[in-house]
Amino acid sequence: MSIQINEVPTLEANLLPVHIKYTGPANTKDYFTPTKAYDEVANTTSAYFRGCKLVGNEVKLPENSTAYIMNKHETMESAPETPQGYRTVNNYVPEAQFKSFKVYGQDTPIPSNSQWFSMSEWNDISDIIHE
Repeated sequence: MSIQINEVPTLEANLLPVHIKYTGPANTKDYFTPTKAYDEVANTTSAYFRGCKLVGNEVKLPENSTAYIMNKHETMESAPETPQGYRTVNNYVPEAQFKSFKVYGQDTPIPSNSQWFSMSEWNDISDIIHE
C-alpha cells in the first residue's frame, strides 16, 4: 500500500471544547479569533468563541511528524466476487497539514493528564513496537 500526499496548505489548528451539529464549511474568522493574549507564566493563549472564554495550550507533534486534515469520500466500485456485485471504497483526501495545535478548555486550561498531551508517549510506544 502506498500513500501519496500532494502539497497542501499549512494551517494553525485549534481544538475547541464544543460540539456543533453542523458538518459544512464555516467562516471561523468571523466567530473565532485567537486574541493572542499570551500568558508567559502559564504558557497559555486566551481566545473567545461566541462570548465564551477559552484558554489554550499548544500541543506539539513528535519531531519529524506532520498531521493532516482529511476529507473522506465514499465511492462504489464493481466487485463481482461479492454477493451484491459492488463494494464501498473509502477515499481520503488531504485538505491541510499542521505540526502543532492548540487545545482549549473553557475558562481554564485543560488538565496536563489529558489525552492530547500523551501523543508523544504513543509515538515512543510505536517506535519501540516497530524496532
